[in-house]
Amino acid sequence: MPPSSNSFLAYRSGGRPRGPRKPVLEIAGIGLALIVCLMLIGGAVAVLFGSAWRAQYVVDIGSTRPGKYLSTAHFQLVAQGVGRDGGTRMWRGYVICDAMEEPGCIGFDFANMTCEINSYQGQKLGRLPLTRGAMLSYVLRAGYAPGDVEAGAVADALWDEVQWLKDGPRGPRAGSALAVRPGAFEYRPTEDRFLMIRLAPMTGAETRMGLPWYTPWVLPVWLLAWWQSARVLLRRYRRRLRAFEA
Repeated sequence: MPPSSNSFLAYRSGGRPRGPRKPVLEIAGIGLALIVCLMLIGGAVAVLFGSAWRAQYVVDIGSTRPGKYLSTAHFQLVAQGVGRDGGTRMWRGYVICDAMEEPGCIGFDFANMTCEINSYQGQKLGRLPLTRGAMLSYVLRAGYAPGDVEAGAVADALWDEVQWLKDGPRGPRAGSALAVRPGAFEYRPTEDRFLMIRLAPMTGAETRMGLPWYTPWVLPVWLLAWWQSARVLLRRYRRRLRAFEA
């Protein structure tokens, strides 16, 4: 006569039937699968929002000054920020010039409207309020004499661009008559932006782990989904345990 299932369990467990197994592996597997899925979905959802895009605006202002690489020098304004289209907000920017005099660059911050002129030799002239006068001071470093009409026109053109960008672009822009290349925006997803988490020092350098920038928004969803899944599995385990002990 074949042994009953209870006697078979008793035989396999050394005299005592085995109870239901705790769903530890199932809970761990669901947590891992959820974090992978949410990270993949999070990237697709993130690009629907403006903060997931980097914005860059570039415009070239021409001049008659001798250029180091071309026949005439250009003043190039580059502004960087975040967002897309009407939601674009610029954070910072700089102007460089390829004149023979090597005037260096002027970097500016839209948040506090300050700027700093740097030479190519690393000399910094201190932070100044970002004004048309500060822009003119930089333009004069390209070899213009004080009071030069073209220097004033170039400074006006650059200052107009800064004024237009500082509060976020609004609608189409006619552009400056001195623009060799009209200003244009470039947008790209911030897929290369990571949160760097320090793990431990290693061989003189820190070991860091990079996570996608949208991780703080994914983690609460992951914890909630994992907790709910674990509750379902644990509830089923308790029911089976009570039935086994009955």
